[in-house]
Amino acid sequence: MSRRNSQFQPHTPHTPVLPPNLEPDSFTAQRLTHALPEHLFITSRRLFIGPVPKGWTAPAQHHFHLPHHTPTRVATFSADGRVSMQRRVTGLEGPSAAAVWESSFPRPEDLSEEESAVEEEEEAEPGAGNTDTPVRQPRSAEQQRSDTTDTFVSAPEGEENARLAPEPLDPTRLGSINSGSVPLESVSSQGAHLQPVSSTEELIQRTPRAEDGPEGHATGGDAAMSARGGILGGVSRVVTRVGESAERRQKGTGHIKFDVPEPGEGRVERVLSAARMLEGDVKRPFRRVLRRKTVEGQIVKMEKMLVRVEASLDKNLPPDYDENGQGVVTRTLERWSEAMVVCRQSHREEAEFVLQFYKTRVIPAVEGEKTRKRPVREIILSRKHAKVNLYSSLDKTVVIWEPGEKGTKISILRARSAANGVEWYTFLRGVLGYHRTSDIQISIPDLNVSLRIEDPFGELADDEEDDEEVDEEKIIQKTMEREQLVAGNLIRRSLAVLESSQDWAGVMSSWAPDQPIGLAWKRYDRLEWIHGTNEKRMYGTMAMMKSHDLELRPKEHFPTTAPTPSRGELTEPPPVEGFLIRLTSQKGVHQSVSRLFFKRLYFSTHDHLLFFSRPARAAPPPPPPRRPGPLAAHTDDEADAVPLIYAVTPYPLTDGQITWLAPPTPRATVAAHDQAAQAEAARSAYNLTSADGYIDLTQVATVRGLQNPDGTNGEVNERAGSESSSEADMAAPGPEVAADDRTFEIVLGNGQTVRLQAFDSTTCSEWITRLRALARYWTARRAADTALLQSTRRANLTALHIDEAAEADVGQRAKKWEVAASVASPSLYNLCGVGGCRAVVMAGPLYRKKKRRGLFEKVVCVAAAGGLHIFRQRRGAGGQARPEVGWNKVESIPLGECYLYSGVLVEGDLVYRDSASGAVAGSGVPRVWLPEGWTSCDEDLVCCFVVWRARRKGFFREGKEGGGGGLGLGLKRVSALGKQGRGMVFRARSRVERDRWVLALGGEIERGVGGEDVRIEGE
Repeated sequence: MSRRNSQFQPHTPHTPVLPPNLEPDSFTAQRLTHALPEHLFITSRRLFIGPVPKGWTAPAQHHFHLPHHTPTRVATFSADGRVSMQRRVTGLEGPSAAAVWESSFPRPEDLSEEESAVEEEEEAEPGAGNTDTPVRQPRSAEQQRSDTTDTFVSAPEGEENARLAPEPLDPTRLGSINSGSVPLESVSSQGAHLQPVSSTEELIQRTPRAEDGPEGHATGGDAAMSARGGILGGVSRVVTRVGESAERRQKGTGHIKFDVPEPGEGRVERVLSAARMLEGDVKRPFRRVLRRKTVEGQIVKMEKMLVRVEASLDKNLPPDYDENGQGVVTRTLERWSEAMVVCRQSHREEAEFVLQFYKTRVIPAVEGEKTRKRPVREIILSRKHAKVNLYSSLDKTVVIWEPGEKGTKISILRARSAANGVEWYTFLRGVLGYHRTSDIQISIPDLNVSLRIEDPFGELADDEEDDEEVDEEKIIQKTMEREQLVAGNLIRRSLAVLESSQDWAGVMSSWAPDQPIGLAWKRYDRLEWIHGTNEKRMYGTMAMMKSHDLELRPKEHFPTTAPTPSRGELTEPPPVEGFLIRLTSQKGVHQSVSRLFFKRLYFSTHDHLLFFSRPARAAPPPPPPRRPGPLAAHTDDEADAVPLIYAVTPYPLTDGQITWLAPPTPRATVAAHDQAAQAEAARSAYNLTSADGYIDLTQVATVRGLQNPDGTNGEVNERAGSESSSEADMAAPGPEVAADDRTFEIVLGNGQTVRLQAFDSTTCSEWITRLRALARYWTARRAADTALLQSTRRANLTALHIDEAAEADVGQRAKKWEVAASVASPSLYNLCGVGGCRAVVMAGPLYRKKKRRGLFEKVVCVAAAGGLHIFRQRRGAGGQARPEVGWNKVESIPLGECYLYSGVLVEGDLVYRDSASGAVAGSGVPRVWLPEGWTSCDEDLVCCFVVWRARRKGFFREGKEGGGGGLGLGLKRVSALGKQGRGMVFRARSRVERDRWVLALGGEIERGVGGEDVRIEGE
């Protein structure tokens, strides 16, 4: 049986088809578009090592922030009385054909049903379960209670409990993640079961919205997204990593990218409808435009952009002018500032369209002689007065220059997202009269073949051009729908051409049979996948054929295996999370004078990073629902027992397919499980964004039992860094370890030791086993990624016959035909960030300069959940980094409010270029980056990028049609147009790393971009 089964029954062997019981716009459907069920299972599973301590998730209190405590206070925590000693980790380690609620240990084949029921009851005994290493017996409940000096409750009581009490849950707002094959009535009945647990009570609180009812419950169309709003209203842009959020789908249906109210059939709707039709006319035959009665001064296209104006004494710039300059010397007239860019129909005779720049959010619908709001600048869009080109092939910045008698004025336009930038470039070229190519060349690197597709946009032709009575709005809407199918049509036509050929028919049946196929733009060693907005607007992205190659490739994701020299190929272990007590300060000190240090934290792993946060800000997973079957008839105490350790599997597998998608599961059940998976993604992203710091698991030397229980740090012995010593510490603990079998240590490569205390010996053993596996795997995975980077560069150097010093210049400035022989790795530019498979989109070291004339400092940046999270370590007076146990968060930048640009545009923010080392301008300083061994001769301009944010804010009145504003008076806080902002410069270690960061951050910005606040006045 094929691994894809019913979930991928394609029209062609490489085109995925979603199950009939899954909605096409659902969260799971968007993820299955790019990934197989096995990949979703591996990247979404998690293991919670409990329990949830009493009182830890209450609002922050005074003693939470004290760095030290007296020895009379015992550093421990107590669990709720309903916590059992059972482990429920079925389906965590891999796909299983057994029932989801089957016991976690193998059973004999001749076991009867009655004996099976008895075995399930015995699973609650301590130590039962499928463990990788022998687990020591935990202490009894009486001993645990006797060791606890603090008295806690499971949630804040009294007034605080009433304030944090969650609203009743319904099937559209599930908190359970262990979906399995549970019926809908079983899944939806867990609301009462979740309320006593204090894991997510703060997160279930919703912020009432205007479209919600009086009690804050979702109504009507908001039910589909209520899981996101109910779990984490503050990270609404985080959940829908694949595609657009519900708000964007509702407000972003048109091509005009500004946010306006929808009061019904008012003036704004007529303006938007007319603008959509006019923009469509630019893409349609000219006779269609002449047939319509248009209004001079009417809006055609509008968007808020980042604008920079330069001037040059050269009167004739080359037609392909871009960031490489071609020897053009320019000076800056206006620095970067936001402006509303509007394209209108012109009333001038020399041009039909004009491009206007406004520094106000109040835009006239039709410009006339009596219009009060005037633009600050205009560009006449004709071939005589203006030229347009794509300024940067990486961030898709657009450049327009106007030749004049005294020189040339150059306007550089940076849209919020790369997709919008390319669409504007195609739109302006169409306005200036440039025609689209009549054929497209598609390369298939795996087969070493190229295809030429003729008339790729033939289906967009209007079938009713000769009909004078045709409804223009319907035709424009039909054309826009057909534009979204261009990418799929190109894939199907390409595969059909190969399958119809006798030479390639046999090869196609064995080429990537289990992977979906996608399109990607390739430039040198960089791949840019066509997905989401880029895929829907591919009609406009075809302008990239000038600088990029279009390739047909299997959709690859970040690998889930890692090769090792001694252990073979390792499979990615499941991430872990849970509550622990850290007995070590940030400096690695266990005690100061007579005071012992301890701090309560919530730990969770994401890729190779072990994040920690305050318990009050943590969101532990809700416990699994009650089991159906024999246990359902037991007492309430036994049925409601919370497992001590349990798995979180939003996408359980059965025979290679997601269990709850198998027919004949009804649509209501599938929708409930889909929303539960979406809630789990939001919860995982929230824990990452609320973290206070992290520990790098690739820098871990060993994870062992307690050493030196007297509180001194001590020196790590010579065997501490080896795996054998770690296993010896666990297998044969000495008397010192037996003194407290709940405590373990993480020994870092810099000599620091982190001491952590778990709930009991069982959870301590589980933490040691899981962290060892994670550290071993991600160390091997990091080494494999570095080796892949180096091998890809060596292959390109050999293919193009260049050296390392010329590699950066070739990657930045070479023409398309000059680098046609280069290769690109789809594993480095994978689809995990696009498909939302992992919470971390990209993480790594960068050098940051906060101010224009400041100094660079080394930080670690994590791109996740629509933001850029910056971590750093403390440094001494001499600038040397102090050895610490982890990296602390210093800033989180919401990327939805930012612009991103790179390349030569960074020179104004960089101020200098390798001047500190005395290098000649234009040449890079040779560098080697340890311990990876990566070498680079790239100059600063090709290694830097800037994240630009508006510095000043202002108030904007939405008007009568907008209803109430954010402040209750029709006013809203927005960025001030025409004002200079703040650009934060980041330097990567090489051009390749810069390209990966720009693409990753650009994707996060694109997902966070919403509508713009603008008011259209006049008719």
